Amino acid sequence: MKRLVYGTHLILDGYGLEASAGKDGERVEGFLTALDEFWPLGVGAHYIYQTEGGASAVKTGRHGYALLHLFTGRGWLVADMFTAAEADPTAAATIIERAFELSRFDLRISRRSRLLPEGEDELKRAVLGERHYAEARLTPLD
Repeated sequence: MKRLVYGTHLILDGYGLEASAGKDGERVEGFLTALDEFWPLGVGAHYIYQTEGGASAVKTGRHGYALLHLFTGRGWLVADMFTAAEADPTAAATIIERAFELSRFDLRISRRSRLLPEGEDELKRAVLGERHYAEARLTPLD
């Protein structure tokens, strides 16, 4: 059974993401390195997965997680971040907007989330599953 945890949960849907000529992994790596400055997660691991049309990444720590999905072919970015530590989600959204040069974004903030799996294989499945969910959520219905 998954546990619910309480803290700050941010979901940002970004638009206007410019293609980076195959450098999605580098952009994500730089972002994950700077993440603890404004979104405290504590000591943990991070993984980057190159996907068709972009990249997905996860950083975990004892205080929470950060998921980042870049859909460069569509110009989208989705950030799904949770921390049980003190954080300012509005400031975090501005940092994400500037770091990825988004033209606009939609932001949702809540005070609870769920935990991600701990095993590397299970974590990868969860991250890529969340990527499919994010893509389906953003794809317009015609």
